[in-house]
Amino acid sequence: MPSVRDIPGPYRFFFFSFDCNEPQHVHVRRDKRTCKFWLEPIALCKNYGFSPHELNEIRRLIQLHFVIILVFNSYSEAIMPSVRNISGPYRFFFYSFDCNEPQHVHVRRDKRTCKFWLEPIALCKNYGFSPHELNEIRRLIQLHFVIILEAWREHCE
Repeated sequence: MPSVRDIPGPYRFFFFSFDCNEPQHVHVRRDKRTCKFWLEPIALCKNYGFSPHELNEIRRLIQLHFVIILVFNSYSEAIMPSVRNISGPYRFFFYSFDCNEPQHVHVRRDKRTCKFWLEPIALCKNYGFSPHELNEIRRLIQLHFVIILEAWREHCE
């Protein structure tokens, strides 16, 4: 559970490695209270016990230290390299920690993510994409299958 150490105050800003498949976000803890903020745009995702006043203060701290949080969170790019040369609004990527699974690719757009197995191409998980978008993502995977498979092998083998 990596923490951002350069933000002064009573709050602890941190990340979980198991939820790297979600859009960029930060968890915040103080005493027994926790919350989670999306980073782009900055928006409250979940709150467990913070008052509205505290949430406003946390939002202000995230805005003030946004670059530090993003830089610290950039470790996720190292463990989730993107597939290059696929134009469009979707980001195709892999996680280093799940290379032990069958060949697959993760796809993100805004706050939506999904995961497709590659052989055969099949939807594994979906978090927010419409059926129309999933069909478009499947079409892009088919169109760029060789590039995606080469990127998987380069990253995971």
